[in-house]
Amino acid sequence: MSTDYQDAVAYPPVPLMPKEDVTETLLQIDSGYFCAGIVLRNGRAIDGPAIIHYMLSNNWDEEKIRGYCLKKGWKVEEVK
Repeated sequence: MSTDYQDAVAYPPVPLMPKEDVTETLLQIDSGYFCAGIVLRNGRAIDGPAIIHYMLSNNWDEEKIRGYCLKKGWKVEEVK
């Protein structure tokens, strides 16, 4: 049994996307009660605080996030 971890390969192999195909966006959501940032990768929610966990766990896209926030009367801005 080898103990050389440099030769270890993850199984199953994870395909990597070319760097130029990845876009990340940071949205700021202001509800009046809370202010939160949510990170989108290729238009899908990937990271954010627990108060908006449902957007992350259900893999919401930017259109759904903006529509939901509009319906709730929350402000959404893209952080540049």
